[in-house]
Amino acid sequence: MELLKLISIKDIILLASGGAIGYLANFIVAKQTEKKRGLTIETTGRRIIVESASSCPFTISDLDGHKIDNVYLINVRIWNKGKQHIEKKDISREHPLEINFSDDTQILGDPIIFRGSDKIGLNTHKKDENKYGIDFECINPGEWSEMGFFIKENPNIKVSASGRVYGQNNDFNISIDDSRVSWSERLIVGWLLLILVLSPASLIYGAWWLFNEYSFATLVNNPESIPDNLKRLLGLGLIVPLLAFLGYSHVWLKRRGNPKSYPIDEDYSPSETKNIGALWGIALSGKNYRISGSSRNKGDIYVPNE
Repeated sequence: MELLKLISIKDIILLASGGAIGYLANFIVAKQTEKKRGLTIETTGRRIIVESASSCPFTISDLDGHKIDNVYLINVRIWNKGKQHIEKKDISREHPLEINFSDDTQILGDPIIFRGSDKIGLNTHKKDENKYGIDFECINPGEWSEMGFFIKENPNIKVSASGRVYGQNNDFNISIDDSRVSWSERLIVGWLLLILVLSPASLIYGAWWLFNEYSFATLVNNPESIPDNLKRLLGLGLIVPLLAFLGYSHVWLKRRGNPKSYPIDEDYSPSETKNIGALWGIALSGKNYRISGSSRNKGDIYVPNE
């Protein structure tokens, strides 16, 4: 009973909180230092090599001499994100690492290994019409290498990967799927859209508050008398209008330096409405909405790997 009198409820809460925080800190440190296998295979880009070569004063042919008009490059990266090295013997023989393309894919030549570590012994070999096996000697933590596949006609074909790494719980089909974005990217886009929506509303409300209770002269000559919350509203409200003004001023000045009917680069760029629409799609659905830069469907909103 004497002990209970000496220890107050506040002390008990502090002790419990300290223990919980200590346990959580130890758990996080243990997870961070725990050696895990973390091999990933992911699509890192879809790039235009050449489009509509038939309109140019030259022709392009494949290795068999067939004329081609549109060629694209799909980059695929293999990366050890874990804290433990992975050797060739750590890959299942029954379920080896493979990269698969959809049946309608037309691949030109052999894939190239064009950047990354040259010490992992990476090589690819064709196993089927649109299926490639991946082999390597050893990939240390942090090491990576990138492959390029030249694709004919359609850059948006579906790419997937499969395989089993001993001691790893990782779905390659998820990591390689560039039709989805991470939660962190989705959260950043959501915050950007929130600022985009709140900025005009903040400017309108802040201006009403300023002119209803103060004046513009007060803001200029005696800003100390303006409440901090009103200053924050006005500051947030000016972000989007200021960025829009700078962007349109740049385009206007560029037009002034050319004939009126002369098309500038910005005329071929997607409108801000489409850009904002793609951002809304990313934030709400988690899909990787993009604006096409291809001459075949320029400006269209699409999702890679679909």
